Formats: sequence, structure tokens, C-alpha cells
Amino acid sequence: MKKWQKCGLALLGISGFFFWLCHLTPFYGVRTVLFFSGHPLQSIQNPVVFDHIDEAGRWVYQITEPVPPEQDPPEPEQELEVLSEYAVERSWYLLYFAKQYKDK
Repeated sequence: MKKWQKCGLALLGISGFFFWLCHLTPFYGVRTVLFFSGHPLQSIQNPVVFDHIDEAGRWVYQITEPVPPEQDPPEPEQELEVLSEYAVERSWYLLYFAKQYKDK
């Protein structure tokens, strides 16, 4: 096997591993969609919260505003602002893919 073929197989294996890692759980699936849709800081900073299961059986997760450190944990009567919602479907037996459910 030539050197460039080995490098190509190694690159393919590494990218496949990261693809698998980014869709391993529903939580990571939502964060991956946020990151690659142009919101890398929100994918890291904002909390992802499970909301409900819709009629189609998909899990719906909410992206909320981050809680300031001085209010950690948030007050019970204070509702966090929901930025958007994502529906997560399980496919390929082990991978979770998220799509925008409803934008607020």
C-alpha cells in the first residue's frame, strides 16, 4: 500500500470517528447541528434541555439562554427564555440526528 493511500485511509477513519462521536447521543446531535449551522458559541455555552416527545415519537430539545454565574442555580419562578427547539430522531441504529422543530 502506498503512503498516500495509508494517509487517505487514516483521514477517512478519523473523520468517520468524529462523525460517530458528534451523533452518539441526542444531546451531542443537537450541539452538532448548532455548531455547523453557524452558532459555534451557542452550541458550547447554551444549555440543551429535554422538553417533550412529539406525536411522531421524536424527542424535542430546547436551547435556552445561559444562566449567569451569579444566579446559578436559577430561581424557580424565573423561566429561562427558549431560543429554539430541535427534534431528534434515532437512525442508523446508533446515531441521533437533529432537525429544527420550531423557532421561537
